[in-house]
Amino acid sequence: EALGAQAVLAPTIRIVAPEDPEAVDRAAAAVDEYDWVVFESAGAQLEESQQVMARGVLELACELARQVLRHELAGNPNALQPIIREALGVLAADCKAALVRINPLDMDVLEDVLRKEFSGLSLSFLADANVTRGGCLVEAAGTVVDGTMEKRWSRAVAKLGLESSWEASHADE
Repeated sequence: EALGAQAVLAPTIRIVAPEDPEAVDRAAAAVDEYDWVVFESAGAQLEESQQVMARGVLELACELARQVLRHELAGNPNALQPIIREALGVLAADCKAALVRINPLDMDVLEDVLRKEFSGLSLSFLADANVTRGGCLVEAAGTVVDGTMEKRWSRAVAKLGLESSWEASHADE
């Protein structure tokens, strides 16, 4: 864990002294009736272990995906362009003006490109340090389209049945 690995705990069988030794003696006398319980318990334990391992693998895959996305966004601010394009496309039918809030590091790369692409709209750009790099907030006519990395990440991992914050581990920012 100190080097960045994530420990995955798998349940195991623990052997302890019985609370009522007489109950054990009675069960031992009727052992033929209980053979299936031992196997059912072991089967249930194996299934639970597989579920724990599968969740661990899924969480690891999400962490790897988060790191790949962070690296991609740091090296390629144009990766945000389709997100803004989609948000403006949704709003463009209903309005003629929009405010696009993006991280200051993304502003220089995208502002001119988006102004040209959406020349029919009156676009205002606001460099907002509160918007994580690679994300945006687009506001028009009282409507806000949340294209922040936090919201998009949350939606993506929720579809996998997980809860994981975009900010969970960001040593590279």
